[in-house]
Amino acid sequence: MVLSNKIVVFLFAFWLLLSAFFGCSVRDRSNIFDPKSGIDTLNMRLYLRSADSVITLQWYNTYDVSIKGYHLYRRAEGETNFSGLAILPPGQTLFGDSSVQYDHSYAYYLTLIGESGESPPTPVLQTTPGPGKIWLLDRWNEYILKFSYDLRFALQTHYAIWIPQALAMDRRHHTGVLTYPAYHYAELFDLRTGELYDELTAVRYPYACAYEPLSRMYWLTDSSGALYRFSADNIRAPQLLDNRLGKPVALAFDENGNAFVLDARTKQIVVYDAQGQRSTTIAQYQGQRFNRLIDLKAAPDKRFVYFIDEQPQGNALYRFSVLTDSLNWVCTLQGMEIVRPSPLDQTLFVAINLDEQAKILQLSARGARLNSWQGFKYITDFAINPVNGNLVIADKVLHQLVHLYPDGRILGRFNKAPYPYKVYIE
Repeated sequence: MVLSNKIVVFLFAFWLLLSAFFGCSVRDRSNIFDPKSGIDTLNMRLYLRSADSVITLQWYNTYDVSIKGYHLYRRAEGETNFSGLAILPPGQTLFGDSSVQYDHSYAYYLTLIGESGESPPTPVLQTTPGPGKIWLLDRWNEYILKFSYDLRFALQTHYAIWIPQALAMDRRHHTGVLTYPAYHYAELFDLRTGELYDELTAVRYPYACAYEPLSRMYWLTDSSGALYRFSADNIRAPQLLDNRLGKPVALAFDENGNAFVLDARTKQIVVYDAQGQRSTTIAQYQGQRFNRLIDLKAAPDKRFVYFIDEQPQGNALYRFSVLTDSLNWVCTLQGMEIVRPSPLDQTLFVAINLDEQAKILQLSARGARLNSWQGFKYITDFAINPVNGNLVIADKVLHQLVHLYPDGRILGRFNKAPYPYKVYIE
């Protein structure tokens, strides 16, 4: 026992001796401005707010130190080294870089400027700017994500209250409508912040929705058999337009504000004028009634409306001309489930799903095959960027969202979506 006490006393005395000897030279290891502190990366992140024609960055200073400002560095695509982009005052936490080009990669980091020098850098943030923001509805996690152009960053997460079905957007006034048929509910929200504006509970099964810019009205179907419309100022009192439908599941508008409604139960397209009055129906082609209508989409110029009819010999694609009030067959393809007219020319894009192998085909206006994109398992939806023709494709089997250039090169990929369902480009 005596020996043990002596060992303890000796060790304690030795520690005091070392402390006295090195005390004047031991550095504060938490001093981020000390180059010998051992800190090589700031525990502080840059965040991306947007990445269109202006890359907007935001940050939060988590260090309780006195600073003179921030130094933001950038490296553009093709450059080897980072260079100083801006020196900012200590109270600023937001910066917009407008000297960028579409489809060029940019990397950034930030440092703190102190009295004695500059801190180590934050982790590097890299992004590729481009036109449009990408929205994804996920049916498993029940959330709605808004992504940057390159899919690297989720700019916003809007948490759904149930399984989402459809999204409609008034881009000019920054509002959106989401439908939840299983929850008997729809909501109006802010596209920029995700803030909930108002709720719609008067419709039994809110299903398809679309915004009509001429009347500035949202149109919405009740999948139990009705059609409504309402303004963003009066969502709680929707106007009932028709309650004689079977199962309306898709909506599209032509250039005159006429609405085309796909009724899956009665197997016809019901057409309404701009005032919401039923005007005509499209129920057959050359005397043959439709078998099972599965998709409906208006061309970007709204002069044509396309739809697909599932038939035993293959799925048939039809085009209705608004100018001539005529219906034409385009082509028949096995597994064709989705049609999206190109916003850049007269070509068409269709999704083909066959036995765990899916692809996108580009067709001429007459239905001839022009190009294809493969490597998918089951395509639930895809969208075409109206500015540059890029494709954004949702694959529920691969659990991913893929952004492709028109030549097939991959611009971005998000592979953490359990059930990517619908895609929209704002």
